[in-house]
Amino acid sequence: MFSFRSVVLLLALVIAVSAGTNKEGLAFLAKKAAEEGVVKLDSGLMYKEITAGGNSGKKAKINTPCECHYAGTLINGVEFDSSYKRGQPLTFAPNQVIKVRT
Repeated sequence: MFSFRSVVLLLALVIAVSAGTNKEGLAFLAKKAAEEGVVKLDSGLMYKEITAGGNSGKKAKINTPCECHYAGTLINGVEFDSSYKRGQPLTFAPNQVIKVRT
């Protein structure tokens, strides 16, 4: 199993969609997008790489199991899910998650 890049998902799809519908949400998204190291995908999903995986040069394929830490928060900072708090990363293959994450 490859140890995929440890990533913190700053926004879940549902939060990104609902957050962008009012002034507070738009301000939150703009602030997050401006943070150092944040990458914004065309879909609007933002993430920040905290620790890169090993430097073996291997890349995960569409069906390769990967490990990923994440934390999801609401725009008020309330955390609604965290693999860090559970002490175990999420394991999945890229073809096993919703398209916005891949």
